[in-house]
Amino acid sequence: MKDYARYVRLELARGRLPDGSTFVSEKSLLARRVSQVRTGESSWYGMGLWIEDIKDVRVISHGGSMFGYKSNFFFVPDAGVGGVILTNADSGRRVARAIIVRTLEVLYDGKPEAEESLLSGVRETRVFLEGEQRNWTVPADPSEVRRLAGSYRNATLGQLVVQKDADGVVFQFGGWKSRMGTRANPDGTTTFISIDPGIRGFELNARAASGVYERLRMGDAQHIYEYEAQDPGGPSR
Repeated sequence: MKDYARYVRLELARGRLPDGSTFVSEKSLLARRVSQVRTGESSWYGMGLWIEDIKDVRVISHGGSMFGYKSNFFFVPDAGVGGVILTNADSGRRVARAIIVRTLEVLYDGKPEAEESLLSGVRETRVFLEGEQRNWTVPADPSEVRRLAGSYRNATLGQLVVQKDADGVVFQFGGWKSRMGTRANPDGTTTFISIDPGIRGFELNARAASGVYERLRMGDAQHIYEYEAQDPGGPSR
């Protein structure tokens, strides 16, 4: 966090360290803030930086994320103010946005809208999730769990180990794992869905006329990955 904050101070100081020495030339540093690709009506991408005019105030930022975490830093060059936001939730993007907007409200005596926007987002997310999860069975349907092999493998993604515990069934994907729910699909297939916070919503489709599920299929917009059963003996215990 401290290092992140030091970086923001370096941006605000146009490349100079606290002792006044030059860490990076001002010309090179400012070149990164030149708008390169338009991403919206009042937003652009520069060189590794998001550039946005929020109610005619130039804000520069960039975020990052991984399962269960969202981060962002931002600064307002004209005001000499910036900040760092670290969250431990997939929904942290909304929190980061609210903090940026609220900072501008305080700096420029703006109309307070950030808090209500954040609360509205929370309500929208709750309604969406309630609809999305309406047909989920949690814990996973025991009859479907019994059809799982003890482990699966994909040449690209590696091994998937199936484990039963007090919470139902857990899928272990190398360095991460999740409890799973199930969803019965109209075409007769069953989908296993990750339900733990941070990695919620990963889907693996199982299809078989009878017996053990020999393959689990997972995909995204551009890829399909098939896990093949390694141990037909059923989930480990």
